Amino acid sequence: MPTIDSILRHAINPFDPATFKPGNFWYESQNPTLHVESIHVEPLQAIATLLSQVEQDHLESRLVYARV
Repeated sequence: MPTIDSILRHAINPFDPATFKPGNFWYESQNPTLHVESIHVEPLQAIATLLSQVEQDHLESRLVYARV
């Protein structure tokens, strides 16, 4: 799966008159290789692991998520 940075580098900037491509975004066929399923895969996996642990041990837990 490509990274978001690589997708953004190849994307056309709709606000740049030099690279603007006229058309209707909603009706264009999309390149499936540029599809990003989730940008938060690692944090979601960590949260799922923690919730599984809480489900097993039945102890009260707190989850603090801070964006860095």
